[in-house]
Amino acid sequence: MHPLDNTGADPDLWLLADAPRAALVSSGLRARIAAAVRLGHARLFMLGGCFSLGGHRGAGGWHDNPMLPVTSEGDDTVECVGGVVATGPEPEKLPTWTSWGYNRVPPRVGARVGARFGEDPALVRSADGRVGLWCS
Repeated sequence: MHPLDNTGADPDLWLLADAPRAALVSSGLRARIAAAVRLGHARLFMLGGCFSLGGHRGAGGWHDNPMLPVTSEGDDTVECVGGVVATGPEPEKLPTWTSWGYNRVPPRVGARVGARFGEDPALVRSADGRVGLWCS
């Protein structure tokens, strides 16, 4: 499904990658996704990026979304010229992933952090497990 396609049946899992809020709001897709997740009809997994979450210069616009297991204010991007590797409590279950940047976002109360970039969350899911987030 094209990211801005607002037709057809809802999937069981919405996957958003580097998705700026403005485009999703104007297409009506943000409200559709939020309703499906809130009602328990679907799950959401968001892959971060420089135009998601808070994003570069706040361009992502997701900072006020209570559906996400993190909060964000303005520009949350962190550049890592030398790369950064995510680590987790069970390293054998986490493939080696080197990122050249990530979104520095604090988890909401009750959210579960499954991996980190240094001290910052890298993989976060909501308390009910319906919403997940990879912060690269």
